[in-house]
Order: sequence, then C-alpha cells, then structure tokens
Amino acid sequence: MTQSSPYRGLPASAFWRTGFAETSYPPPGLYEPRHHLTKSDRIVTAGSCFAQHVGRTLRNNGFNVLDKEPVSEDPRDIGDQAQAYGYGLYTARYGNIYTARQLKQILLEALGRYTPADPVWERDGHYFDTLRPNIEPEGFASVNDLRAAREHHLQRVKEAFTEADVFVFTLGLTEAWLHRPTGQVYAIAPGTIAGSYDPALHVFKNFRHHEIMSDLRETLDLLKTINPGLRVLLTVSPVPLTATATGDHVLPATILSKSVLRACAGEMREDYPEVDYFPSYEILTSSRGGAKFFEDNLRSVTADGVALAMRTFVTAHMPGAHAVPEETATRAKKKQPGASKKKSKQAAAANEAEPGRVPAERANVVATIAGLAIPASPISSRKKFLDRISGLEDAKPDDVACAEAVVREGDRVLEIGARLGVVSAFLAKTNLPAAIRSYEDNGDLIPHIQELYAINGISQQVDLRPDTVRARPGGKPSEHYRSEAPGHREVQFSDIVSEFKPDVLLMNMRGDEVDFLMQADLKSLRGLAVRWHPKITGIEGLRKCKRRLKKDGFEVIEPVSTRLTWAVTR
Repeated sequence: MTQSSPYRGLPASAFWRTGFAETSYPPPGLYEPRHHLTKSDRIVTAGSCFAQHVGRTLRNNGFNVLDKEPVSEDPRDIGDQAQAYGYGLYTARYGNIYTARQLKQILLEALGRYTPADPVWERDGHYFDTLRPNIEPEGFASVNDLRAAREHHLQRVKEAFTEADVFVFTLGLTEAWLHRPTGQVYAIAPGTIAGSYDPALHVFKNFRHHEIMSDLRETLDLLKTINPGLRVLLTVSPVPLTATATGDHVLPATILSKSVLRACAGEMREDYPEVDYFPSYEILTSSRGGAKFFEDNLRSVTADGVALAMRTFVTAHMPGAHAVPEETATRAKKKQPGASKKKSKQAAAANEAEPGRVPAERANVVATIAGLAIPASPISSRKKFLDRISGLEDAKPDDVACAEAVVREGDRVLEIGARLGVVSAFLAKTNLPAAIRSYEDNGDLIPHIQELYAINGISQQVDLRPDTVRARPGGKPSEHYRSEAPGHREVQFSDIVSEFKPDVLLMNMRGDEVDFLMQADLKSLRGLAVRWHPKITGIEGLRKCKRRLKKDGFEVIEPVSTRLTWAVTR
C-alpha cells in the first residue's frame, strides 16, 4: 500500500508552521513526560547553575526534593547566607556540577572507587576543596577540616542516590580543566578562587560527544548498581559560557558546547527507557524566546523566563496545576543606574505579564466575553456575533454559565467541540478543574483557539486536540463542515474515557449531539453541559436526547439551563 507522502497524517506538532510558528508559546505538546513525577517521589537534583531553578521550583510546588545536607546541621549561625555556603541549592552540598565527567567522578568517589589526586587548594592560609571550591567562601581552617567535611559529604551523596526515585541533572558545559598527570576534573579553573594555574600541572579539556556519552552511560551504570529502579531526567542549561579557552569566539564556542550536550541528552533518552529529557533549553533559546528571556548581560535567565520553563514542566507532570514560581520570580528588580523612565516602565510591564501570555495590545482583540479577550476569527468577527456579545454586557454566555454550574474543584473536564475556545478558557481561568482536554475537528478554528488561549495566558492549562470524537467504534461520522487540521484523527469516546477519566463533559457538536448522546456510554460522567442546535437536528432529536439524559439519572440545573443550553448532573 502506498500513500502520497510519509508526512501526510502527522500531528500538527510535527510541522514548523502549525507546531511552532503559528501556535501559542511554549507550543502545546512540547513536553510529554515519559515518566510522570508524583509528590511522593524522592528527587535528587544536581547540575549547572540553572539546575538550582529546577530544584527550587519543584520544592515550591510540593515535590519531595531530598536535602541530605541541610543548613540546620551546620553549627555556625549562617542562616541568611546558607546558599553562599552551598546549602539548599541541591540535594547535597556539591555546588555546581558542570560536566558529565565531574558527575561520574563524584559518584565513583562516593562509592569508594576513586580518590582525587589533587583535592586541596590553598589561599591566604585557608584551604579549598578543588571539587567544590564555592561551598566555603573563606575556605577551611585546616586540611583535616576539609577532608572531614568531604567524607561527610560523600556519605550523604551515596545516601541520596540510594534512596532516590528520580534524579534530575542539568548538563552545563563541555569545557573543563583537568589535573594533567591523572585526569582529575576540577569544578572550576585553577586560580579562579584559590590555588594557582600551572601549565605543567593543569590542562584544558573540551569534551567531545563520544566522551560525554561514555561518561553518561558509565554514570547511569553506577547509579543502577546502587539503585536499579532509579529514573533520570536530563535538561540542558540555556546559560551561555562566561568565557571559552578553546581559542574560538565565545558565541560559536557556546553553540558548539550546548549542541553537543543536547545531542547527548537526546541519545541517552533514545537509548534508555528510564531516561527522559525536559526541553528548558529550547523554550528559553528558541527564535520565539531568545533575548527576551535573558537579562541585559544576555547570560542570566530572567525570572519570567525561569517561570515560563518551569510552568511547562510542572503542568506537564500535574495536568491542570499552576506552577508556583521560585522565590526570585516575585522579587522587584532594582533599577539600574542610567536607565530611562520609559525603559523602566516597559520592564515593569514585562515583569508583571504572565509568562507565555501574548499581550492583548499585540493581538487583534475584537471583544471581551466573561473576562476573556477574544481575538479576531471567522466567527468572532461576524456582525451577528459582535451584536450578540454586546447585548450580554457583564453577563456570562449561557454555555459558559452552564459549564460553570457543572464543574467542581478538581474535576477532569472533557470538551467536544471547542468552537472559539471560550468555555474551556473560562474554566481554566477559574483554576477549578484539575485537567481540561478539548477536541475541535474544524481545522480552520484551531489557530484562533490557540491564539485565544495565548492572549489569556492559559495555553498550558488546556490540552487542545484537532480530532473528531465518535461515540463508539463504527459510530456515525460527522456530516457537517470540517476542515481537517494537520494530524487530525478519529478517536473513540470510550478510549478517551478509559485514558483521561473525565468527570464532566462539555458539548458543542454543531448538530452531531443527537447521534453522539444516543450512542455514547455516559455512566462514568457526573455532569454535562450541552449546547443544542435545533435548526440542524430538529426538535424531536433534542427531545430524544433529553429523555435519554433523564433516564440515565441526570437532573437539569434549572437556574442556568435554557432552551439551547443544558447543565445536568447526577
């Protein structure tokens, strides 16, 4: 059997235009976890500086991030400076781990299989751990103190990985400095914080793809020896290099480094079912991200950028949830010397905007319904539609009111027939549903629904799919107008119920509601909100449906139900 093209029938996410250029940002479906995290999972975090954001956001959202070296164990009064001493940044007090080789080296040492050849640097009579020089700002008073602290640290590292369910690791750099005689990798370049650089003793290394892959594979093998059930989630830091020692310009050196790390993360995911990848790097550095997610130095990720990436992460693992940002996301930025008032106002407006939201002034908004900004579309631009909306004044449309009457906090909401997306968007803004999945099989409407979601800042809260839903296998297909979107399929209602487990069904099926309701098994649903179309189905068809609903034990919610819209619950 042949077909015109192997790309025919692929989902919208497979095409640049529909999957990226003309959809909300971050695009729907960008990240679909291989393994969902739960609040009971014991999580270990490590990696480059961006990994600190990951750990803080996970903690703020109630995930169980292990802290094996808490500041409470330190006898000194350093509570306000805990992070400067390496506390609370990661699961253990290892500081930033920039390279895969450094991670492997720490694990080998924790397992008693490796001893660093050059573990101590000196500065002004104080001593620094060459593998985590930042954890003591003034250094240790003696070498013995340093060694005792390191031994304690290694015990806690081993405990953490032995107990963990999930390990989240952020790959940061390919460039590193090594001890020339033995190959020991340092956390930072010698002489930067302590010690001194000696070309006879120290050598620069820019790890190649095959070397990083070997390190990652060996690290995974080590982890599996002590914890066979451990799952691994990789990310790549979007933060550019501060400097490069390759001799090349820092820009191509950065792109090369990040590209190699991204390739390695992708191959690890392909090769190992227990390994997954989260695209924070892509979200923050894509052509639709770029400079707007970075501070003026073009290195530090802004609070809004971090919040956007992490909201994508949290909502993917907890459908319908709203990510609580890390603490820095709500802090006001200090005014920079010499900044103009105009620039300050623009920055303030950008900081206040909800991450991922398209500002209304940049979109062609034609109306406001139930507090939602409505962009221009083939439906919303019609005079008849605008006249009807203007007559509502501050009242909610009947279908919105019916949906609101049926949905309870924590419900899983299934919508068949999104139309403009107003009902699902309104429910998303209420924060009541735990999850919303919406189907719309008119491909011409999909980009307008996505735009409405983006303008109103709820793109990550509604799972929009361009499919036709049938009541049962062999059920009657739609006879009404449909322009198929890329990736369009016909899916069975029973399959959706089995997989998504909805509590409430919202329907606006443009005349197909009679055939659907007379065939579908509704026993798992607690409530429905239905838009009737008597001009298409005829009055007798609606009467059949209403009798069927009542027979199934549904009762009409009279205050909000009308001749054309019904809210029913058991």
